[in-house]
Amino acid sequence: MSNSRLDRNIVILGGVGVGKSSVIARFTKGEYSEKYVPTVSGFHSKKITVDKKEYNLSISDTTGQDESSLLDSSHIGSTDVFLIAFSVNNRRSYMIAQVVREKILEQAGVDSVGMILVGNKCDLKDERQVSTKEVQELAAKFGCPYVETSSREGTNVEELFAVAISVANKSRGGSSDEEVGKTTDKPTMFQYFPTVSGSYSKKITVNDKEYNLSISDTTGQDETSLLDSTYVGSMDVYVIAFSVNYRRSFEIAQVIRDKILEQTGVDSVGIVLVGNKSDLKDERQVSTKEAQELATKFGCPYVETSAREGINIEELFIRSVCVANKSRGGSGNDVEGDDATDKSMCFIM
Repeated sequence: MSNSRLDRNIVILGGVGVGKSSVIARFTKGEYSEKYVPTVSGFHSKKITVDKKEYNLSISDTTGQDESSLLDSSHIGSTDVFLIAFSVNNRRSYMIAQVVREKILEQAGVDSVGMILVGNKCDLKDERQVSTKEVQELAAKFGCPYVETSSREGTNVEELFAVAISVANKSRGGSSDEEVGKTTDKPTMFQYFPTVSGSYSKKITVNDKEYNLSISDTTGQDETSLLDSTYVGSMDVYVIAFSVNYRRSFEIAQVIRDKILEQTGVDSVGIVLVGNKSDLKDERQVSTKEAQELATKFGCPYVETSAREGINIEELFIRSVCVANKSRGGSGNDVEGDDATDKSMCFIM
């Protein structure tokens, strides 16, 4: 793969005091200051390597907007991706973010542009005024990714700009495909953005009973990644995904299963093994038979999916409900219960 440098232009917009400059300082310098200094528009640059390609990011900081502010016309049209920031502990800044997005589209004269919603100050959990779920629903409506960050703690700042590159590439007509495709398995997501851990919910009916699925998505793991301890032990079923056209992801899936058992301290948990990208038949590196044999060894179901073509997506989550029922002491086939709606927790890895 080429190592040629690629230029990408990014603008960060949002209300006063949401931490736009702090996010940039954390990313470009690794610094954070508690002292607030109102921003005078500035320009920053940083090189970042994604998928063995070096990108030169030009990042434009802006003064804080309010509902009546005009956007700098010099940004419109020359920007690959707009980062629209708000503070999760300031609802007004969230409302301003929506106004800013409308102004961008109005001044650009288009229906859509490359953008990311950024919820900063996610470390201030006790002061939160805007829920993750509420913003995820807005991002789904806008057709853009949502990333929660903390410039103070450095949470997801690097990941934010990796996502920005993917969005910028897509806005330039390029590809933003990923190796496994966990995030695209959810019915509301049709394009890949590198995953920052998030939660989703969906109601599903199995055998005339309605289940409310809470689905936790995760960042991609490798052989050395640690699992988030907040998930281990609280899940009904772990959906362990690999790509059938990428053998290393198949090997990583086996390591992940071992780590789950190690961290839970048990011999078995509810698991579904998922081979995604089954539509890429000519690129296949892992056979159905091999994956089925591994699933038999693990004592779990194996489902092959294609997020692109929608193959077996509903079936995957139906199977997950059955496994969840079994892990809760049911038969795995029956869906009886006392409540009208049962809740199942799924963890996609």
